Amino acid sequence: MKLTPIAANRNVISYNDGTEVFFSYSTPVAGYSTELGYVKTEQWYSSTTTRHINKYLGVIKADEVPQEIINSLANGCYKSTDYGSYTKEQQEDTTCEELSNSELLQDVMFGSHLSKATSMAMDAIL
Repeated sequence: MKLTPIAANRNVISYNDGTEVFFSYSTPVAGYSTELGYVKTEQWYSSTTTRHINKYLGVIKADEVPQEIINSLANGCYKSTDYGSYTKEQQEDTTCEELSNSELLQDVMFGSHLSKATSMAMDAIL
């Protein structure tokens, strides 16, 4: 996993499997996976976050998906079989709570800038 700050309050996490998750402030709001292609949250946060998403995607057309799918990508545990056609019942049945509570993920999601040593340690672990 690699954390890349791309601008003020905007970061991208890239996983070894090709998955990418874009964060506006500390919220994952868009990304890419080989199964889904480019996606963005269907949840509205603010006009600033919308601008951040649009700058991240540029001219790429992204499908809108439930926030739970973006969260699952950010947690590194997305499986298409978990969400199927993205019904609310399927979303509620599948959680990655154990991953979202991990100290490493908390550092990535809520620390706006990690030290170089922390970034290197994360790369070594993953």
